[in-house]
Amino acid sequence: MLEATAPDVLEHVSVHLQSRPHPVIGLFLRVASLNEAESTAEQIWVRAATACPQLAEWCLRRAEAPLMYYELD
Repeated sequence: MLEATAPDVLEHVSVHLQSRPHPVIGLFLRVASLNEAESTAEQIWVRAATACPQLAEWCLRRAEAPLMYYELD
């Protein structure tokens, strides 16, 4: 459902149901900034929860983008 309601910037979805204290959904997005990644992830969740009644039972606790650093040779 997340992929179906996501914009074309979504690369991959990773679901970690055993994470504690809450399940984690990882979204790999092609966006220009951390702020854009966080706001896009939140928009994707809202669209999916609106489209799927089963997801509406869950609430988004936070949307965070980890900073990734790659050194190019």
